[in-house]
Amino acid sequence: MKTFKIATLIFILLSSLGISAQVFVDFNSQWSYFKGTSEPSRPNTLWIEPNFNDLSWPKGNAPFRYGDGQDGTELTDMMGKYTTLFVRKEFTVENVDLIDQFKIFADYDDGFVLWINGKMIFKRNAPNDFAYDQTAPGNHDSGEIESYIFTANNAELINGRNVIAIQGFNIISASTDFFLNFKLVGTAKLTQM
Repeated sequence: MKTFKIATLIFILLSSLGISAQVFVDFNSQWSYFKGTSEPSRPNTLWIEPNFNDLSWPKGNAPFRYGDGQDGTELTDMMGKYTTLFVRKEFTVENVDLIDQFKIFADYDDGFVLWINGKMIFKRNAPNDFAYDQTAPGNHDSGEIESYIFTANNAELINGRNVIAIQGFNIISASTDFFLNFKLVGTAKLTQM
């Protein structure tokens, strides 16, 4: 409910300013995912690339979680077995030239790295090594949605199909909770009067 209220307030604010916003990836949407019991690809960075074939990965709705939250995909086997989760999702941009900036909204526990089209965009509370058996360097609780802004050029977005890839990290294998949920919104460039 809190997520819905925040998203509604953002939409109202952008609308009142005459700024058009488009949701490319919404909270609670469906993703392909891979549990971090081994590397998701060989080499281990291949999975972040747009042309990686993830058809063998299961599909599930965010939030990906255990111990915290409701709905989504509950990872009942994560505690004590693995500390990372890999998720990927395609999204379409009709005309990159019309987009001024993108905003990522993140609700997570404990850390993550986010790539778009194979390029790292953000890293929050994540280790320097992105191996499947790594952990977040510190604790971060879900429930407080954070936002990060970037331009289309920063992400090397293209017209048509793009891919967002996220690796989530838990602080320790014995942690009692884990949570990942993301939203990607683009705002149009203001036209000159």
